[in-house]
Amino acid sequence: SHYIYGDFGYLCKVAPAAWNLAVAISDSNSDSVLHATESSPENVVKLRDLIKRASTARGLQDLSLTENELKSFFEAKKVTGSLVDVSSLNCVDGWIALAGDAAHAVSPFAGEGANSSLEDAVILANTILTMDDQAFDEFDRQRCHDVRA
Repeated sequence: SHYIYGDFGYLCKVAPAAWNLAVAISDSNSDSVLHATESSPENVVKLRDLIKRASTARGLQDLSLTENELKSFFEAKKVTGSLVDVSSLNCVDGWIALAGDAAHAVSPFAGEGANSSLEDAVILANTILTMDDQAFDEFDRQRCHDVRA
């Protein structure tokens, strides 16, 4: 099961009682429960409420996460960093193209890097075989709309 929360993040059930929760946390919102590392009863309630509000706001079903699943969020390793947003995949005079993780703004936990790399490789190979000197421009035209998908 996958639940996409727009600019908030996403939740994915990977196995019974095993979830991946990826959320965007603003540095300016340092008091957010998402920054907490302690699974106190108060933090667990705040996290449950936050997920419920995010679900309701996006018209999704309320998730039935157990107490242990919610507590495990605070024990999980947090990864910081930024996703890069590119305006073009065809960067330098038609001979260099960005592909895979370098081109697509996806979380490292989404498991989508390999998928987008394979799609990019197939499309780039096909454009090189069929488009001659316009191959990289055509690749950009076909794939640029997916860089923010």
